[in-house]
Amino acid sequence: MPVRPPDTPITSLARCWVRFEPRSRDPDFSRGLALRSGDPLWLLTRQWQLGELQGEDAGSPVSVVARASASPVETVRLGESETVPLDELPPEVVVEREPPPMTVRLRVQIGASFERAVRRRLGQHASQIIASYRAALGLELPDASELAALDPASARRIRFLAGRVVDGERLRIAVESNDLPELPATIDGSIVALIVEQATAALDLASVYSLPKHPGDRAWQSDRLCHSFELDPDDGRVPLIAREHRRDSIDWFDVNIGEHGDGGWRSLTPASGLPSRLEIFSRSARWWSFEDGQLNLSRLETEPTDLARALLVDFAALQGDDWFRVVVPAPVGHLVRIDELVVVDVFGQRHEPGPICSPTRTPVWEMFTLAHDGQPRAPGAGPLLWLPRLAVGTLESAPLELLRLARDEGANLLWSFPARTLGALGDPLDTPTTELEPPRVPSRPSDSKAAPRYRVGDPPPRGWQAWVPTRAPELSFVSASMPGVEPPPTPTSVLGHIDQIREFAIPRAPSQIHFTVQRARDQQGRTLVWFARGHALTDRFGLPVWRSDYFEGEG
Repeated sequence: MPVRPPDTPITSLARCWVRFEPRSRDPDFSRGLALRSGDPLWLLTRQWQLGELQGEDAGSPVSVVARASASPVETVRLGESETVPLDELPPEVVVEREPPPMTVRLRVQIGASFERAVRRRLGQHASQIIASYRAALGLELPDASELAALDPASARRIRFLAGRVVDGERLRIAVESNDLPELPATIDGSIVALIVEQATAALDLASVYSLPKHPGDRAWQSDRLCHSFELDPDDGRVPLIAREHRRDSIDWFDVNIGEHGDGGWRSLTPASGLPSRLEIFSRSARWWSFEDGQLNLSRLETEPTDLARALLVDFAALQGDDWFRVVVPAPVGHLVRIDELVVVDVFGQRHEPGPICSPTRTPVWEMFTLAHDGQPRAPGAGPLLWLPRLAVGTLESAPLELLRLARDEGANLLWSFPARTLGALGDPLDTPTTELEPPRVPSRPSDSKAAPRYRVGDPPPRGWQAWVPTRAPELSFVSASMPGVEPPPTPTSVLGHIDQIREFAIPRAPSQIHFTVQRARDQQGRTLVWFARGHALTDRFGLPVWRSDYFEGEG
């Protein structure tokens, strides 16, 4: 470091410093290069423990050539609908997306967007055109019974907006049926084409949301509470099938291989080079790094029943150096197949190892392979791997709608209750607490000697729906009504009415069906927003305890 001697001007500081240099007093470096050990027996013991003394008639690989093929996954069939293209989108977006609910807020937003476009493009005639469209396609005020069924905030807002803005839903129907309102006589008829253009642009929700290709495209199976889809179902391709998908994202292990041909494959550029050893924690698997702090195998606390950790220690200590890896570049959104692997060792011998999961091998050992659809115990599909496009950083909103489910094992019933519904304006509305309060159960006085009475059939809280089991055609739950109990009102929510739920789809723990908005980015940086529904477990039912049959004492 620089040091300023006494009586030295500060300006000459940069020319004065002290430098430390190592200097060997002995020109002979043989002692340092010998790597002498004070405990050679310890080193021999460690070599024996790590299997270094076991000789094998094999040479290390010095050259690897891997040839692969790829088949693009471009289409998907949602449930029983027609095949639609993926359009280079993450598969979970295409599978889960649903049309946005046409609430009053969305209808008003579409109408307001149309009016702004008309004012921007047709300045002098804008006021007359907007007044004409408001009179013919304006937001209508519902009747008194419908208004009474709404929450107070939604009712006030609808009363205020009625007749003051174009209704986006009525505008869509008018454009599709080519039944637009007549313009005033003072306006040239040639403007109609421009008006239709602005209305079509305002109705284009695809610029904001990811929408299904067709209105009937839906992978959601209401009776099984899951999504069902099939990728690349065309003849001659390799179909990837997911009959019961319950996760948020879709990866290669969520699908199975169906009956397929051998078409659609194209060869990739062969990958060649020197293979690298398999590493754990970015260190060599054994020997020179067994004392490294990042790979201290001696500090692993393994129980006799902890098979995974025992296998990890065995692999890292004994078999780690016998595994090599080679990078094969593969395109995203394709199904990749390894066609050939050629290895040349240090002795110049050429080896062509086949896939380890080949059915001809005995015993069959496989990992990270695609299973055959409907054959969970059969050998895997061999050297196939699907590389799907991913949705990065997915954000999910709070549930817009929420239907809670709980099984009553004692009564062999299933109960459901809409804990949250979508209001007319598009706001999620929680069920009022007053609708959740069950009848009070009077307690029996401790000093009473009167015989207890057994109360039967206490009605459930308002909004609760009972489901009874049936075996037609499979074991399922179907909605039912209780004698003397008013049935719940007909659902008008986005989740819709569910007639039947398969028994295996209802877990023992409380669960819920939710409808949410999701936002993510794909690998091209595009922002994707879509509406989706799903079924998941919940930590609590969120409803009070209700007892139908119980003893009560006399007052």
